[in-house]
Amino acid sequence: MAGFLDELQSIPGMFGACLYHNQEGVLQANLPMVYTAEKMAEIGKILNRIYAAGQMNFTDLTDLSIRYDESTILVRKLDQNVVLFTLLDPDCNQNLVTMSVNIIQQELKGKDLVSELASPPSAAATEARAQTMASAQPASAEAGPLLEKMKERLPKVLGPMASFIFDEAVDTWRSQGGGSRDSIEALIQVLNYEIGDEEKIRLYRELIDPIL
Repeated sequence: MAGFLDELQSIPGMFGACLYHNQEGVLQANLPMVYTAEKMAEIGKILNRIYAAGQMNFTDLTDLSIRYDESTILVRKLDQNVVLFTLLDPDCNQNLVTMSVNIIQQELKGKDLVSELASPPSAAATEARAQTMASAQPASAEAGPLLEKMKERLPKVLGPMASFIFDEAVDTWRSQGGGSRDSIEALIQVLNYEIGDEEKIRLYRELIDPIL
């Protein structure tokens, strides 16, 4: 079952997902890599509390849907300790996501989810991140105004978490020597890796080309 989050991500409109255990932390995730284990754990704790509050009023609650202008978070508790949350495009077919999660939950029924699901980051993901970091270039003149315009356009691609993702990407870019208009393509490469979807990468490029 180690790769079932990747199967979920193949659903059109799916940004990524995370499995969070309230004692063990993150078991699996394929959200953009700017989401560290600590940040995903914080989100998982908050969603756990929201889900628990919902169950107090609706005893038959199965899924919790939190809707934003640019994306939707769909939450499902797989057992008492494990919550699955997915980040979706508002136009994503939620019925298809729910059906897929139902199948996954059935396959996991009666199993030890910690031993079944816990897995370290793949070598491919680690290598891809290293290559992305290495692409940054030295800084010259600051690119502040351009960064603000790029940041304003990212929510159209990544939804309500885009601002956070952009800030983390900029920190990564600057830590590797970026910070100028001359090195902005290195920042775009970092963002492309975080976006992780060719169609969304193309869309974001179309959105920022007029300001580059």
